[in-house]
Amino acid sequence: MAQGKLRLAQKACKEILRRNPGDFDALHLSGVLALRSGDGRSAMTLFDRAVKAQPMDAVVWSNRGSALQSLGHLEDAVASYETALALQPGFV
Repeated sequence: MAQGKLRLAQKACKEILRRNPGDFDALHLSGVLALRSGDGRSAMTLFDRAVKAQPMDAVVWSNRGSALQSLGHLEDAVASYETALALQPGFV
């Protein structure tokens, strides 16, 4: 059941991005879905596009860090996590 919902979400995001390639929410959610599916490379591409659309969004920077970590790019992952934290003053 959950797998069907994931596919439905992926399909919806794909359609939104077909109509509006710069839609932040669809880019970000597509990245999360790609990362959850184990496709770190696609997730990175999507998160990078989302960061360009909304560079001040801490959550996308954090998810970008997770994608980098999944790809073994640990120094870059730390930098992405640090950016996320810097965008959330008072979080730490």
